[in-house]
Amino acid sequence: MRALLQKYTNYLIFFILLILLIALKVVNPSFVKSISFLSFDLYQKVFPLKKDDSNVVIIDIDEKSLGKFGQFPWSRSIFAKIIEKVNSAEPKAIGFDVFFTEKDKQSPEEIIKAYNLVPTDVLNLQSIKGHDEIFGEALANSNSVIAVLGSNVPSHSNYERSSKARFLSKGGNPKNFTYTFPYSIGSLEKLEKSAKGLGSISFLDQTDGIIRSIPLLVRLNEKLFPTMGLEMLRVGEKQKNLFVELNEVGISKISSRPHKIISDPNGIIWIRYKKKQKDQYISASSVFDGKFEESKFKNKYVLIGASAQGLFDLVKTPLGGSTIPGVEVHANVIENILDQTYLIRNPNTYLFELLFSIIVACVTFFFSQKIKPKYSLSIFFGSFISVVIIGFSIFLFRSELVDISYPIFVLTATFLTGLYFRFIEENKIALSNLQKEAKLLKERELAGEVQKS
Repeated sequence: MRALLQKYTNYLIFFILLILLIALKVVNPSFVKSISFLSFDLYQKVFPLKKDDSNVVIIDIDEKSLGKFGQFPWSRSIFAKIIEKVNSAEPKAIGFDVFFTEKDKQSPEEIIKAYNLVPTDVLNLQSIKGHDEIFGEALANSNSVIAVLGSNVPSHSNYERSSKARFLSKGGNPKNFTYTFPYSIGSLEKLEKSAKGLGSISFLDQTDGIIRSIPLLVRLNEKLFPTMGLEMLRVGEKQKNLFVELNEVGISKISSRPHKIISDPNGIIWIRYKKKQKDQYISASSVFDGKFEESKFKNKYVLIGASAQGLFDLVKTPLGGSTIPGVEVHANVIENILDQTYLIRNPNTYLFELLFSIIVACVTFFFSQKIKPKYSLSIFFGSFISVVIIGFSIFLFRSELVDISYPIFVLTATFLTGLYFRFIEENKIALSNLQKEAKLLKERELAGEVQKS
């Protein structure tokens, strides 16, 4: 038994190491996740999505617009006019990646309050229609969607808001699988009631701050809300319902006719980003002045958001390089759903990664013990290239994310371990041969002395 154990010590240590590495993947701490994210980002950096045109237009609150209208937030009358201008071109839907949490300070009632004016002295001012009312009417007369955000702290302007979409589910309750926030942040109640839709702009926390995925559904104060992109598609197609299909592990599919989206069990899709298109943006000041062609917005999904540096709505993406405005993330989500180019992280892929890592590690270690190091090195590089080819092939042809970084990490760790054991074994053999040669040399010397005597 002892001899057998001594003979296979290398393999025993290898299996212990392999079990530890697989257990580390199963536990999946933050540093292991960051390793996986490296390969997910690499796919998009090597093969970024290419698009010549888009069904999404972004009205940009940029430096030029701030120069024209002054500091943000602007008067609601400005947004009302922008909606009216865009609406005349018959867009599919208009979405605001902006909050309107407080009353417009330039409205007549707010001016009276700010300057402590006596109501009897400003009868004419009181008769003027308020900017919030004007903006609310503009929202009501368009296919408009206003943003809501999940929060862990209550908002001072909070009320019992509900989603505009009606959820129909099959196979279970989607609330049991969605990400949840105890509170929500949104706009004034009368503005939200005027809008056709309420869309979540909640992102998932990432350790490195890169926005890779987005929940299509979130639970805010025990009520389901769709993400901004999904809600804009629902409103644009004039649908009332969102259909959610579930299986034994969670959410499998979310539909807003005619669009069907395959998601992970928590209702998440991974965003495939395209390179920035400058012609997708148009300055808010240009829209306000009517300096655009109707074809720019006709049958398009229009998002209104900020790229101005001072408004701090900039995020990082897997493409690297400079940051992009947060509103562009939602634009990519809409494009992904329309073109079916979003990425999938299938739960079964996780099991495939574990099994594949085990097979590759075992094969590499076995050959590292049986053949010469220079040949085992070719086995290692062959396995390495195979992992990379499989990962990129599944990404390109199935739009699925396979973690190649962890199998490569396991492969490298086991190969180096095998190489170390082989080095120790070769050293033992070399020492044994040296001892034998020394013994033979001594015997020859003795034999020579005997012959001489």
